[in-house]
Amino acid sequence: MKIQTSLVALALLAAPAAAAADCQMNELLELPVVMQGLRPTVPAKVNGADARFVLDSGEYESWVTSGAAARLRMRATLEASDYRIESAGGAPMTTARTLTLGSMTFKDAAFQIDDGRAAQGVDGYIGQKLLKVADVDYDLKGGLVRLLRPAGCGDQPLAYWLKPGESFGVANLSSGGVYGTDATATARINGVDLKVGFDTGETVSVLTLAAAKRAGISPGDPGVVKADVVISDGKGVQLWTAPIKSFEFGGEEVRDTRLRISATDLFG
Repeated sequence: MKIQTSLVALALLAAPAAAAADCQMNELLELPVVMQGLRPTVPAKVNGADARFVLDSGEYESWVTSGAAARLRMRATLEASDYRIESAGGAPMTTARTLTLGSMTFKDAAFQIDDGRAAQGVDGYIGQKLLKVADVDYDLKGGLVRLLRPAGCGDQPLAYWLKPGESFGVANLSSGGVYGTDATATARINGVDLKVGFDTGETVSVLTLAAAKRAGISPGDPGVVKADVVISDGKGVQLWTAPIKSFEFGGEEVRDTRLRISATDLFG
């Protein structure tokens, strides 16, 4: 599956439709992707030093660990030397004089410092604040991520990778949230339409308890069993796994699968 997102008009394409002849896909950069578990990671250079980040379509800010900030010689925001300057959201901030992704270099790129979500083998996450400079094509199966700027394409599906005879499905996405970076669409679960979001930084799909009940599923139903307890905002949150008769999205249907249910909205 390829996911292509734009902050103005977003479209998720399971497979593409042919683009018109006057539609030009201007590629800004191409990055090789290495999957760390189920998270896409890409190489980068920070202040000239090698680094690796998760691309996170579900986060606005980018962040690094305190250890990575020190190793990469990132400077604290304002004049502090210990990375304790507070951002509007209460997180310490630091800045990369240069952040290079492929052929593009960002100057004075801001990062939050967050050791609570540290992941082995990566220095941090890159969010939409940096990615929004262009449309992003997540070709995770092909091992690539591209930043593109379409021209003359209008609202047609962007299908530069289509091969003759391939079929396609399209799901219309919208952007919202405080910064306009949330990618959401409508999926049908057990015949009920539900709003769903897309987050490359997360490894599991989760229904809220309220959404599960709308789809006719509740803890205690046959086949619904307790799963992990995860920590969110310092509190333990119970998860369940539940049988799903039908999951429909973008013209495709998966039958007899399972999804997790959360007692609270983990990603809201």
